[in-house]
Parts: sequence; C-alpha cells; structure tokens
Amino acid sequence: MYNERHLENLWRNRQRRVNYVPLKDVIGGINDNLQKLGSSRLAKLKTNWAEVVGDELTGLCFPLHLKSDILTIAVYSSAVRFHLEQFHRQAVIERICEVVGKKVRDIKCIVDASVLDA
Repeated sequence: MYNERHLENLWRNRQRRVNYVPLKDVIGGINDNLQKLGSSRLAKLKTNWAEVVGDELTGLCFPLHLKSDILTIAVYSSAVRFHLEQFHRQAVIERICEVVGKKVRDIKCIVDASVLDA
C-alpha cells in the first residue's frame, strides 16, 4: 500500500502552508475588467446614438448589448427592424467603429415596443 517514503512525503506536504486563491476570485477580477470595458464602450455608444443611426431612427431603436463584436439593438417594430437591417446595416456598423473605436462584426435587432419609453 504506502511505503515509508510515500508517507514521509505526505507528511511534509501537510506541513507546508499553501496560500490558495479561489479560482472564482481570479476569474471574477478578469471578468469585472472586461465588463467595465464593454460597458464603457456601450455607454459611449448610447451617448452618441443619434450620430450613429441618424435623426430618423434615433427614437425608434436603442442599443442593448455589445458582446462578441455583435451589437444587439432593440427596435420599436418589425418595420423598423427591416428598415435598419436592410438599408442601414453597413452604415451603422461603420459609424459604430468610428464612434466607439471597436470593430463590430454585425448588428442584431430585437423587436421591443418599450423602446419609445426609454
């Protein structure tokens, strides 16, 4: 089973004080930094939203999330969604890159009638 040398090593390792840091604390710090960075970019985007989409669409859509280079936008109706996705997609992506300074791969629209309340 255990020889004397193995038991001696177990005893030595037991005597050594080890300061472990829980993995959740390490990952939590990294995750917090990433969220702050993402939220600051989203805040900058929300501040300059009229410049990004223009006066015509400012009150009808609003940025929700910026994750994995994809911006999720809440739109008032499916007609606004169609208009934004078909006619303004590339222009909005380019303006986001100019305003935020981050490359956005795509935009995703979600119909949400509460956009007008915001």
